[in-house]
Amino acid sequence: MRAKEVALIACPNGLGHVRRMLSLAHELRVQGAQVTIFAPKDRVNKLASIYLVKVPQIYPIDNYFERSKPYLLDFQAVKKLESEISQFDVVVSDNLLEILAVRPDSWISGSFFWHRSLKCFPQSHKQKIDDLLLNTFPRLITSSIFESDYLAEMTRIHRVGLYSFDSLTNHIGNEREDALLSCGKGGHCESITNSLLNKIIKLPKPNLNTLWIEPILYRSTMPDWIQPADYTPNMYHRLRFAVVRAGVGTLTDLIVSGVPIFTYFEEDNQEICLNASRIDRYKYGKALDNLEHAWHSAALFLDQKLSTDQMLSDRFKLDSNGAMQAAQLIL
Repeated sequence: MRAKEVALIACPNGLGHVRRMLSLAHELRVQGAQVTIFAPKDRVNKLASIYLVKVPQIYPIDNYFERSKPYLLDFQAVKKLESEISQFDVVVSDNLLEILAVRPDSWISGSFFWHRSLKCFPQSHKQKIDDLLLNTFPRLITSSIFESDYLAEMTRIHRVGLYSFDSLTNHIGNEREDALLSCGKGGHCESITNSLLNKIIKLPKPNLNTLWIEPILYRSTMPDWIQPADYTPNMYHRLRFAVVRAGVGTLTDLIVSGVPIFTYFEEDNQEICLNASRIDRYKYGKALDNLEHAWHSAALFLDQKLSTDQMLSDRFKLDSNGAMQAAQLIL
C-alpha cells in the first residue's frame, strides 16, 4: 500500500511550533508516512541537530510572513501555498488556522489560537478566522496540560500528551549544578532579561557551576560561568532550576528533564499566562508575575536547598508520548 504523504505546516513564531512538528514528523516516519515540513529551513536543521533526528523534506516558508508578525499568515499567502499542499493526503497546520481556507480537511495542532491569545491581533483577520472555524469545525490535536479552555467549543478536539524527544528522567539535585535563564523568541522580553543579567553579574556568583542564558543576550565580556544556552538534552539534564518565559517548547523540555521551573509571563499574552498557570497547577514549578520575582524565587530555592520532590511530585504521572499518539490519530 502506498505510504501516506503528510504536510506539516509550522508557525515560525519562536521555535516551539517547529519543534512540535519536527517531533511529529519523526513519529510519522517511524509509522511509515512520507513527510514534508513547511517551516524555516534553518530552524528545522538546528532542532534536528539538537535532538538527533533525521531532517525531513523541507519547504521553507519564511517569506510568507512579515518579520514583525510571524504568527499571522496573510490570506493571499495562503493562496500561494494552495498548489504546494494540494498534493498531500494529509495536512497538519500548527497554530496557522488560515490553512483551513484552502484545505478545510486539515488537522490543526496547538494549545491555543493566536487570534484569541493576542490583544493586538488585527480585528478583520480575526473575524475571517472565526468564520473559518465556524464553517469547518476542524479536528484539533492538543497537549492537554496546556489546552486553552475555548478550544473544545470551536473544534473536534483530540487530547494527547506532551511532544517529547526524550523519556522522563529523574532529577538528582546533587548532580545538577547549572541553571537556565531564557526569554525565548516569541515575545519582547529581551530587554528586561538583559537588565537582570547586568544585575546578576555585579553580585557575587550564585552557588552554580554555569548559568546558561538566551544566546542572543550573551557577550564575550561576561564572566566565564555565564554561557550561551545550546538547549541540548545534555544541558537540560544538568540544570538545578530554570527561569524562563512560559513558552510550551522550553517548558516541555524542562518538565521531561525533571527541572523545577520558575516562569514569568506577559499579561497581554493569554497563551503565556495560561502556560504559567498550568506550571503552578501541576506542581512543575512556580509562576511569577515578572522576571525579577521569578529569579528571586529561584534564588531562594537554590539557597534553601528545598526538596525537588515537593515541586515535581506528580511528574511521573505525565504522558510524554504526544507525538506518537498524534501520528496514530493522523494516520
